[in-house]
Amino acid sequence: MVSAASVAQSASAVTDVPAQTAVANKCASVASTVTMIAPKAYKFVTTSATDYALEHTGLIGELPISDAEINEFEAHAGSSSHLLAPDFTDNIFGYVRELEAKLTPDADYIERQPALSWRSRLSLVEWLVMEHKRLDLLPETLHLCVNLVDRFLSIYAVKSAEIVIIGAVCLFVAAKYEEPQYLQMADIVELFGGRIDKSVFVAFERHILELLGYDLGWTGPLSYLEHISTADKRDTSIRTLAIYLAEESLIGPCFVGAPSSKVAATCYFLSLRLLGRGPWTRGHAYYSGYFESELISLASDLIKLLPMPRRNRAVYDKYARKRYLFASEFVQVLLKDHSSDSLLCSQGADHSAGASAKSAI
Repeated sequence: MVSAASVAQSASAVTDVPAQTAVANKCASVASTVTMIAPKAYKFVTTSATDYALEHTGLIGELPISDAEINEFEAHAGSSSHLLAPDFTDNIFGYVRELEAKLTPDADYIERQPALSWRSRLSLVEWLVMEHKRLDLLPETLHLCVNLVDRFLSIYAVKSAEIVIIGAVCLFVAAKYEEPQYLQMADIVELFGGRIDKSVFVAFERHILELLGYDLGWTGPLSYLEHISTADKRDTSIRTLAIYLAEESLIGPCFVGAPSSKVAATCYFLSLRLLGRGPWTRGHAYYSGYFESELISLASDLIKLLPMPRRNRAVYDKYARKRYLFASEFVQVLLKDHSSDSLLCSQGADHSAGASAKSAI
């Protein structure tokens, strides 16, 4: 259990403000504390998952997935599909991929936040990870929380004194959306040791939701991981390691503007590599929507986030437990004996299959 003193210390570390009382005094009117930034335009990509696969090529000329391959993949998956409505899989994943264009944060929003830096965001995310663990919330709640924070900061400039409150509010909102039994407001207000008035917290919540247009339907990487794991009969060890890597990706600036489907594919790809479970196949490309050539660069960025020692260890400590198959400890042992380049060496399976198909034609 995290003590009230440690909570206050964490909050101060994020905001660099000696007392949260100062925030309450400055936030009598939430609307007056934010500066609007012109929102980015977005474009919907209206195509089903199957149609996308039939047309999509990779970065090095991989052929699109064929109808025959899709039928083979689906027959191989059989009853391993995790969806309650498998007949609608194509439309479901086509739709959520459309939403990514609208609900993915701007990759460079920190440049438009004069009071913030990537370091302050890192501190905030680490604090959210600790509180998320303490409150025993679902992994999906944490991912949605960070998405809400980044989307809000992509559009509106804020003061440094507000950042930890924004994080706490987004955690509360995400819990309402994801948890079967969501948090009480008292649970969140308690994080500040009674130094934030409930009315200020409610004002922030209302204002953030209004500014985001109440768009909470973002699909996080964990849903995509479940779908991709169909290619491996939903192997628990691969998926668990990928879930750990997905949480590590939350702290990396290079992942802020990456679609959650690509984050999921990258984490699953790297999980396969670290576990030595074979190449990224055309089956993986079909279920994820990405060929290996589209993932290798982001996977290289991800693996650079993993080596120890690190000043911030919240994610590492969380996954160094039996519940998560000691995933973070496994990665550290592996990185001591292997270079990043050797772990990421391309095996080109999804490309060679395409090349064979091309030569047959």
